[in-house]
Amino acid sequence: MRSDIATRSKIYFRGFTLIELLVTISIIMLMALIGIPSFSKYGKEMAFKQKNSEIETLINQANVSAMNPEKGVVNYSIELDFSDDTLSVSDSNGKIIKVVKALRNQSINQIDDIKELRCFVPKGDCVYVKNDNSVVVITSTLVNFFSLTDTNIGETETFKISSNPFKVIKNEP
Repeated sequence: MRSDIATRSKIYFRGFTLIELLVTISIIMLMALIGIPSFSKYGKEMAFKQKNSEIETLINQANVSAMNPEKGVVNYSIELDFSDDTLSVSDSNGKIIKVVKALRNQSINQIDDIKELRCFVPKGDCVYVKNDNSVVVITSTLVNFFSLTDTNIGETETFKISSNPFKVIKNEP
């Protein structure tokens, strides 16, 4: 009788069949194949948003520096380098404060031939410099400064500036 119970327990507690394991692995692989592209796109979108935030911080840093200048500084400049896809903040003495570079799949695009933004101290009034080196005072109206485009996710963020008070406005076209 005892051997009968032992035999029955072996029947009920055997392992998984090969078919059950293959079906389970197939379902897991299918779920992974569906989820990975979504997760990858989410990561790219977050990188784009982070770069936008970094650029906005850089521009606001120029404004704050203009409001609280170091001794001997007349203005702070935000320069756009389209060949290298970088933005840099520097003071009138040539000291570079911070540089932001676009990611590999991102590009900084010029709008209205603007290559530089200058914030003067101590008021924070701003002018922009065009490619032909002409200087234009920024009034309270909005001026398109530049845009950041990410080719992987197909998004563009346009940065606009205004003066009195100086501020940066982001909006998607």
